[in-house]
Amino acid sequence: MDRRQEIFIQAFNNGWRGHRQIYYASIFTHDFAKAFFGEGKYCWWSDGELTHCDIPKEEALERIEQKEHDDEFWNEYKPFWQHALQIMVLMEEPLEFLAQYLEEK
Repeated sequence: MDRRQEIFIQAFNNGWRGHRQIYYASIFTHDFAKAFFGEGKYCWWSDGELTHCDIPKEEALERIEQKEHDDEFWNEYKPFWQHALQIMVLMEEPLEFLAQYLEEK
């Protein structure tokens, strides 16, 4: 743990609750989402419904090259980090959503 983390943990342990503003100011940025979720997974929708998620980028690119999908696919294909941001914006507690994707140590 570095000194910056220790500073915030001590403040939190002593009753400071301003951390929520810091978290929320950070977690909704594109830079944070790309770093947290990575840029290698993709999602796509068919007829307005999510059909696949966490597809490796290489597989998605192969499917595009093979042109296996109709025009709906092209309009609704995006990186997973963008999909995650859209979900988080609608949630009351987006940190709980992020917690699902913490890597186990």
